Order: sequence, then C-alpha cells, then structure tokens
Amino acid sequence: MSRWLPDLCAFFNEIALGSSLFPNFAVLMEKLLSYIFKPVRENMLFFLALMAAMLMPNVTMNGIGALRNLYLFACATMQSCFLAYVLCLLVTLISNRTAKIIVEIVLLLPFAVIAVCDTGSLLATKNLISWMSVSLIMETTTGEAAGFLRQFMTPLNWLLLVLFCAATAGFVAFCMWLWRKAERSRIWSRLILSLIVIFAVGGLTLDIALCPLLGFHDYARLTLWSGMPLIRDNTSRHDYCTNGDPLTRYLYIFKNISLFSEDYDKWADNQQNIWNVTQPSANTDDFDIVVLIGETCIRKHFQVYGYHLPTTPYLQAEKDSGRLVTFDDVLAPSNYTTLSLRNVMSTNRLSDGEPWFSGAYFPMLVRKAGWDVYHYDNQARPSGSDVGLTKVFYTPLNMREVYTAVMDTTFYYNDMDYVEYVDSALVPYERPGKKMVIYHFVGQHFPYDERYPHPGRFSAADITADLPWLNDERRQQIADYDNATLHNDSVVGRLMERWQHRPAVMFYFGDHGDEVWDLGYAGVRNNEQWDDPAWV
Repeated sequence: MSRWLPDLCAFFNEIALGSSLFPNFAVLMEKLLSYIFKPVRENMLFFLALMAAMLMPNVTMNGIGALRNLYLFACATMQSCFLAYVLCLLVTLISNRTAKIIVEIVLLLPFAVIAVCDTGSLLATKNLISWMSVSLIMETTTGEAAGFLRQFMTPLNWLLLVLFCAATAGFVAFCMWLWRKAERSRIWSRLILSLIVIFAVGGLTLDIALCPLLGFHDYARLTLWSGMPLIRDNTSRHDYCTNGDPLTRYLYIFKNISLFSEDYDKWADNQQNIWNVTQPSANTDDFDIVVLIGETCIRKHFQVYGYHLPTTPYLQAEKDSGRLVTFDDVLAPSNYTTLSLRNVMSTNRLSDGEPWFSGAYFPMLVRKAGWDVYHYDNQARPSGSDVGLTKVFYTPLNMREVYTAVMDTTFYYNDMDYVEYVDSALVPYERPGKKMVIYHFVGQHFPYDERYPHPGRFSAADITADLPWLNDERRQQIADYDNATLHNDSVVGRLMERWQHRPAVMFYFGDHGDEVWDLGYAGVRNNEQWDDPAWV
C-alpha cells in the first residue's frame, strides 16, 4: 500500500494537535496542497487520457454546433474533472506498479469505448448516444442495425472515426508534453493543478445537484425533474443529462430505460384488469376489420395527398372511385415506432395527459365484441426480446386470450414476400366468421434503397425541387424513398384486393414519418444539422 494515505493521516493529526499551527501556516498549506495535488501530479497521463475520453465527443459536438453548447461543455468538463480526480485518487493508493497499470487500463477502457460509440453516433446522426437511441438499439433487429450502418456510416464517416481516435491520442500526447514542460516551473505547475482542483470542486457541486436522478422510481417524476433548470434558467437538467459528461448521460439512460420498462409491467397489469371486467358483446354485425400499419410514411410524398410523382397509383385509383377517404388532420404521437404505436394501439387520451398504459389495447376490445383477432407483424415477433413493440403486442394476456393467431416470421427486406407468406401459410388456417386482421409493414424504413425491387421507377433526375441543400446524393435518397413508397402502394393494393368482395372496413396509417430533405439540412429523424446556418 502506498504511503500517501498514512502520510495524509499523520498530517491532519499534526493539525489537530495544533503543534506550531500559526507559525508554520505556510508550511502546513504547502503540505496540504501537495496532498491535494498528488493524485493528479503522479498520474497525469492517466488523468489526461480520462479527460480526453470523456470530453472529446463533446468537443466534436460543440465544433459541429458552432460552440452552441459552451455552457453545457463547461459543466461536463467540471464533472469529468471530478470523476477523473477520484479515479486518480484510487490508483494512487496502489503501490505495485504493474497492478497500478492494469487498474488504469481497466478504468480507462469503458470510457474509451463510450467515446468511440458517441463519436460514431455523432457522425451518423449529429447526436450523442441518448436513452432514445439505446432503446431503439434494444429493439432493432440485426438486419435493421446493418441497414443503419450502411445508411449512415459511410466510408468517409468510418475514416473520420479513425482520425478521431488518432487525434485524441495525439492530443493526450501533446498535453502530456506541455505538462512536462510546465512541471519544470513551480508557478505553472501549481497553477494548472489548482485549476484542476477548482474544476473538480465545481464538478462535485454539480454531482450533488444531480443526485436525485438516482432516487426516482416513477417515470413521470423523472420527466418533471429533468425539465427543471440545472443552474441557469435556460438550461434544463435534461439538456445536461443528454449532452453532459458520459457518467451522468449513461446513468440517465439507465434510469430512463429501467423506469420506461416498468411502464410495460403496468400496461400488462392494466390489460388483465380490463379484460376481467369487460363483458363479451352479443354483437351480430358481420364485417371484417383490417388494420394496415405503415412504417415511416411521409404524407408529402404520397401521390394521393398531392405529391407530383405517381407514388401511390393504387390508392389514387381507390380515392378516385370513392372507395377511399383520406384524412389530413391526424398527427403521429412520436417519430419513434414504439412511442407512437403504444399510444395508437391504446384507448388512452394522450391529449388529456392520460398515460399510454392506462388505456385498453383496442384489439382486446374488438375480441370481446366477438371478432377473431389475427396479428401479422413484419417487425416484432412473439419470440423477440426487445423492450418495445414485443412488450406491447405480445403480453401473456394477448397471446392467451386476444389473438386467434400470430406470425413468428419476418421478411425484413420485402413486404410483398411477407404478404405472400401470410396468404399462403396463415390465411388458409383462419377460422370462418368475422375477423380483425392487423398487418404491420417494414414499409419505407431506412435504408430506403433496400425497400423496393431494383431498378426503381424514379431516379435523382425526377427530384426537381429547387432547394439549396439538395445535391445528387440527397436527390437519389429522395428517389429511393419514392420508389419504396411506390412498392408499398402495391403491397397495400394487394391486401385491398383480398377484401374487395367481402364487407370490410380497412384502416391504413403510418406509425410516424421521416424527414427526407424536404425542410432543411436534415435527413431521417435527426434533430439538427449544423451545416444549415438557420439552425445556429
């Protein structure tokens, strides 16, 4: 064990005894400072590596954001400084050099991995990893994850990620070189170490302010707390918890996801209670109910809503014949599948503040009214392990009482293959009588060029919008989306034809939309794009 801790105890014992306290005040202060500075002074390389790993993604984000988040960056620096100081204090207690190096590597590695992941997320989506992105990852299939990497992690982004790692290592080496020079000067070394300690004390103050984060057991209370100011009125705790130091951000992610998951338990309990108190209906109506849930539907790109390209010819023909009615006053609850559908499929009144888990799963009510319910999903399977749709659709009650049949196979790359499989393998086993059938497509989910058979009908030349942010690559992305929409129209049309000789009510809606270079320098669901001066 290092002599640092016993020496520190002896020093404070000297002060407690009061021996020559005032005559030797300067000497005692010198000793105090040496003890305070020692964890960083003796582990400066470890300290600098920790600080770089914790802060370089924030530095990159602030550069993209034209230094917009300087206040949040200063707070992140203070908290990172405090955490790095505490970890340096920990390794100072280890006297064996080999053991000390091993502990330093073990402590540094998680922060290095987080830094690489955060920077990759920043390059791909212009946002650091958040609880929303982690939730999305947890319910993303392998195919969707691979598609995401192909769509966003271009060769240039991979190169930039490698350069980021090299630049971070170079920056640490440069700072270490500067420290070696400053160490020769008593004044400069003391000044640097004093600033580190001051920042660490500021970080401790922020840690104390954020401590309630660990104590919440209710998602609504966490949401209210996160909306309150951190220190300045125009900076919320949520702003910091999603853009601050990595420890706080990942604690916030963990807390959000854990409380978020608890809502699903409440959902399952409420469904059982509602099922128990709801009486079956003696309804004698005889018609089918068909629910088609699209994925990533942008109304602006639908011909049936006035788009200039023929992306929905089948729907347009149905509208022209008077058999289809379009709605233009409906908004998706969220731009995220799970958040949207868990409200859409529940009877809660979101506009009145009713939580999604308080309502009844509306297919359950249809089942009670006398319809057989078939759930054919091309995204979420009953055997899935995600934290989102599976827990909404496939509760034990739904599997036991509500559904007559479900589908446990997905066709990620082609909804037409999915519909053909349902027609050939599942429809022949449906029971006669009135039924409710739910289809959930992959639709136009990115990457768009994987959502239609090639070659597509539209190309970049067909995207004639005169918008300053459009280039050939972005025009092709729009064309890919339009081709995916055209293919989706044929899938919907095939299902409409199945019911054209049977009394049926059919609902077709999207879970959410995307931004495909229509409104500004933003693609898919990114919040901000800093190459657009209007965002700054």
